[in-house]
Amino acid sequence: MLFLLRKIRRKLLSQNKITSYLLYAIGEIILVVIGILIAVNLNNWNNQRAVDQRAQNLLRQIKEEALQVAMSIDLINTTYTSYDSVYHMILADTLEKEDYLAPNSWSLRDFTYRMDPLTLQKEGYQTFLDQSDQFSDKYQKLVKSLKDKYLGYEFYLKDTEGEILKIMKGQYAFAKTKKWYPSLIELDSAYMDEFVEYLHADYRYRNEAMACTAPQLLI
Repeated sequence: MLFLLRKIRRKLLSQNKITSYLLYAIGEIILVVIGILIAVNLNNWNNQRAVDQRAQNLLRQIKEEALQVAMSIDLINTTYTSYDSVYHMILADTLEKEDYLAPNSWSLRDFTYRMDPLTLQKEGYQTFLDQSDQFSDKYQKLVKSLKDKYLGYEFYLKDTEGEILKIMKGQYAFAKTKKWYPSLIELDSAYMDEFVEYLHADYRYRNEAMACTAPQLLI
């Protein structure tokens, strides 16, 4: 190609065809510019393709993190489903002292002292958010959608778990003033009878059980 262009240029110069040579020169410049533009666009396309591939990888990471959170939610839901029946038994006031002393009845004794927190994994989401201005337009709608979802989840977790933690801290502060405090951990504590009496007969334990179940209603 270059050999052919040089041959044409020499022929035009030898024939003293200035106008034709100028037209040829302009055409050659246009071809060079077109070649540069094609090279630049190709390079930009390759770069954007690499960036969008990173976006796809991050979306896969977000999916994996969401699946892990879903598994955690299933485990927590199983725990709280069993706790739901405990809650109703406590409020119904149908339990006897012997029920609280049974070896497998820890859920009756520590109902207002235990919480299974949910950790919202968002490493992939945060990276996707930080790099979103580099991604193609087709990913921009996803950015807004993900923001809305994660903000909603975080608000719920902070609101609900925050209120339950407040209740639990209050419970622990109260328990630490009592001789039966070691009974929360030691089943054979010397003060277990006093602890069971508190669980069985003290209205405060039932009230705290209700508060842990529906904290927003009792703020």
